[in-house]
Amino acid sequence: MRPLRPAHWSAVLACALGGVIGCGGSEFASSTGDGGSASAGRGGESAASAGGSGSSGGGGPSGGEASGEGGAGGNIDDTCNCASGEYCRAASNVCYACSDFSRLNFSAPEKLVIISQAAAGSARYPRLGPSGQDLFYRSAATGEPTVFYTSDMVNLTGGPMQPPAGEENAALFLPVSVSAGGVTFNFAFDAVGGPYRNLQFATWNDGVAISALAPSPYSKASFHSSHMAVAFRATGLNAPRAYWVETQQYPVVKSQLFTKVMGDDDGPAEAVTLLLGPGNCAATPAQLSPWVSPDGTQLLVTNRGLDQTCTPNGVGTEIYLVSMDPLTGQQLPSTGGIALKDVNGPSDETDASFSWDMCELYFASSREREPESYDLYRAQRR
Repeated sequence: MRPLRPAHWSAVLACALGGVIGCGGSEFASSTGDGGSASAGRGGESAASAGGSGSSGGGGPSGGEASGEGGAGGNIDDTCNCASGEYCRAASNVCYACSDFSRLNFSAPEKLVIISQAAAGSARYPRLGPSGQDLFYRSAATGEPTVFYTSDMVNLTGGPMQPPAGEENAALFLPVSVSAGGVTFNFAFDAVGGPYRNLQFATWNDGVAISALAPSPYSKASFHSSHMAVAFRATGLNAPRAYWVETQQYPVVKSQLFTKVMGDDDGPAEAVTLLLGPGNCAATPAQLSPWVSPDGTQLLVTNRGLDQTCTPNGVGTEIYLVSMDPLTGQQLPSTGGIALKDVNGPSDETDASFSWDMCELYFASSREREPESYDLYRAQRR
């Protein structure tokens, strides 16, 4: 693992907190994710054709071309000259802000070959690291499933997180430190400790320098807690907002997505109910694997594929994008989570996250393997 150089930290902080810069080097063109006004595409199309609101985090998936199902991505047009934090739709020569989520089109997914080959079907939970070119992910390449870190996701597999904390999942790096229950941290993951899986809060600096069991309500006795997501600059709040999955084992197995304003230690944790797909079907929390945008307006989740009658459609798990209210932590009314049809397929797709600038989607898929065996993929916004 490499040291985190100050230049990487400053780029991530500017990217995450609102500076329009190129955060991703030559491989990844990154910026803030706010993208400025997204009410019209750059390059000649009218505002009506571009779609989107232009607010931080962009318009939700209920409007513009993305209403209904997200799909039908265009081809790459090499004549476009888009700025960082923008993408180009084929045959239009128009650049759109990646922060505008009224358009949900993606290029054909590209496998992260080196990582996937080394993980041999155990690659899960891809989340970007500090520079935008590095990656945290789960792998069983060295035996027990654990968090891996690579400084170059295209060419290097990296190595296990150090020091190890047992069987680990779903690492989350934050470019700023946050506090909860008197614990300040910039890194979270879940690990098996005894009979239960619990959230761990840590400090990341070229490895985990400090790691401790997350305080209540993020971890509870006799419950599993996992899959933390943090909107570290949630719109309208003076504190970040957290999401996580809590699972009870007895008397019946039952999972629920929870949310809480961090730093408000006396405030309650609230259950989150999500409605997905054209039939506004209730989500299955055990499969959610949530990720939330920094401003708290967009939530990526995994759920079984459902038809309009909320009957499983037999295609495995799918990735959905849900418009959220950062103030309440709940789904915006009258909006159903949209299945990302350009990346979903007849296999299992899961564990999705966006790049810092919202221009690339990362996820795990079983499309080239047996069920419950996964490789990592990325797809560009188009």
